[in-house]
Amino acid sequence: MSNVNTYAQALVQAALGKWVDQLATVQRAARRSPDLFATLTDPNAPPDARERAVGQLMSDQTSPEVKQFVRLLAKNGDLRLLDEVLRHVQTLVPSLGGDEHNIVVTSAHDLNAAEKEKLQAKMATEYGDGQEMKIRYEVDPELLGGLRIQVGDRIMDYSVSSRLDALRATLVG
Repeated sequence: MSNVNTYAQALVQAALGKWVDQLATVQRAARRSPDLFATLTDPNAPPDARERAVGQLMSDQTSPEVKQFVRLLAKNGDLRLLDEVLRHVQTLVPSLGGDEHNIVVTSAHDLNAAEKEKLQAKMATEYGDGQEMKIRYEVDPELLGGLRIQVGDRIMDYSVSSRLDALRATLVG
């Protein structure tokens, strides 16, 4: 029976994994660009402005299916639901939840071994709960500095870019 499960998970991962990964990339791009996100979720935004904003979220390597799905979300004013859609897909098909990392640490540059070790010790103290803890490290230069840490559905954003966005919102709004 375990072979059947392994094959089924591999099939689902091969069929949908690439799309889920690309949607997660779009999701991160939308988070990093509050202005684009506002345009995409504004029901009064002109359709051509939404289309330009969608184009800025995706790269040339994004599959046509993902582009079409993101355009549909934007057209319906539902791009704000992308986080929830991805979580729901990963609930329906746990093998698409990325690998088995329960903590994702994103930094503006590669962390060295000492930084990773210190961070892992802190995460073990705060989130270990006696379970095996797996950390995946990602690099996103647009953070400018600092870290974004995701533990399950909880995101702690200690990045320079988020602080600048908050300062901008305070000054403008």
